[in-house]
Amino acid sequence: MKNYKLKTGTTWRVEDVRHRLGKEVEHMTDEEIIDEMDNCYKVFQESCLQSGWDVIDFNFQIKENK
Repeated sequence: MKNYKLKTGTTWRVEDVRHRLGKEVEHMTDEEIIDEMDNCYKVFQESCLQSGWDVIDFNFQIKENK
């Protein structure tokens, strides 16, 4: 299971999370790490969508109606 690619649209894997967070996640199962990373991805995706709309709201230039 350690080589399971997380569904985050990245190349991150469970072993990457274990390496990055070390002892903090030693007690967690691979499945728990996968679930947490999927939750993080959902929040990240929602934030990106909102940020995208913010960029459009502030930068989209509407041409005058002729």
